[in-house]
Amino acid sequence: MSHLTTRRAVYGPLALWPTGLVLALINAEVPQVTTPVFAVLAGIYVALAAAAIRCVAVSGPTSAVNWVAASIALFAIAGFTGEPTAQQPSFMLINTAVLFAVSLAVLVGAVGLLVRFRRSERRTVAVPAVFVLGIATGGFLLNLLARTAMVLTGDAGQQLTVEDTHSDR
Repeated sequence: MSHLTTRRAVYGPLALWPTGLVLALINAEVPQVTTPVFAVLAGIYVALAAAAIRCVAVSGPTSAVNWVAASIALFAIAGFTGEPTAQQPSFMLINTAVLFAVSLAVLVGAVGLLVRFRRSERRTVAVPAVFVLGIATGGFLLNLLARTAMVLTGDAGQQLTVEDTHSDR
């Protein structure tokens, strides 16, 4: 594979996160995007993402591939469920599960890259950064667990009242 071909193959995975974000935003903000339309768009996104990952992951799964693959679940599945709200508790749980898995994948990817490049002269910057990412991820995961507990204990109605009270719509 030539150097130019290798560089081009990297652009596809780099584009997955912004493309997925646009996909999720379109689903959330454009009323003409119905469930079947989003399913087709998400299917195309997943197929393109899988092809992009295959182009760069020739040596097997790596930490960086975890980050790229996380976008598939995040935007195709969580984008389908839309904004997490107690109005639709089952979608809220699906959204929470996806966010939980993606958060762990990003953290595992960061730790994996840190371990892989542990002999780098920049590790003095990377170690604190990964440590802070771990703390932030832990807090976010606790928030997701609280969201799950709220739904599983039957308090979705109370959460809906809070959402309605603080909604700016």
